Amino acid sequence: MMNIQINCIFNQIIYPNSTVDFSCFENGYMLLENIGSVEIITTNERVSLNNEIILVGNKFKLNNCSSKKSVEIRGITFSNLKRSIRNAPNIISIKDEYQVQLAKRTLNLPKGSQNLEQIYKDLGSLLSLNFSKCTQFLSTQFIDSRLIKINRYIRKYYWKPITLDFLAEMIGCTPVYLSNTYSKVFKVPPIRHLQMIRMKKAAMLLAETDLVIKEIAKNLGYISSSQFSVIFKRYYLYTPLEFRILNISKQKTIEEEKR
Repeated sequence: MMNIQINCIFNQIIYPNSTVDFSCFENGYMLLENIGSVEIITTNERVSLNNEIILVGNKFKLNNCSSKKSVEIRGITFSNLKRSIRNAPNIISIKDEYQVQLAKRTLNLPKGSQNLEQIYKDLGSLLSLNFSKCTQFLSTQFIDSRLIKINRYIRKYYWKPITLDFLAEMIGCTPVYLSNTYSKVFKVPPIRHLQMIRMKKAAMLLAETDLVIKEIAKNLGYISSSQFSVIFKRYYLYTPLEFRILNISKQKTIEEEKR
């Protein structure tokens, strides 16, 4: 399990003209969604929230200024991060569409042990996305599990026609999010990773088999031999045919030297 501890999952109603005090555990944060309009009050800030999702730490108050309408609050408190989060703002507003969907799913999962694993995964992803620039937060502890799924898929099905849009749709996120987060975790964009695997396999097939170049291109998921040749030359500085001829020449030289 990741290095966070869920302390409480709750729903609360704040009645008209009422204020409720909240506090987080040491090194803890709270994921909150307010259904309605409230004011959040911390030591240094006073911010109006209208149907928003936030990450907030330390002690704070939620004030319902309305004289007629109650406000529903959904929240999860968590703590025990492996290292304290430094340089992080006290209030972080979740605006990104993917993160909003992730937070809503986390906050609306039915309570029960069968959902805890998913809640931990989703919280880990939110923490990684929002705290990765803080000096003492280990974002590697909170890798989005869907990135592992994409990595495994690429390595297993590199021979299929694969696009960034297809990979993003497979895990329910945007292509930009997938490319950026995959690059942070694996130090290479997903499509670049795919090309690296294909090129390594292509070099082996050219050197060790008699398959025609058109067949090799097809076996590696390229739509045409010309597309394959362009990418191969960009990678190895030789066309597939030149690479094969060069490799045959090298093999002959090695065999002659052995005689």
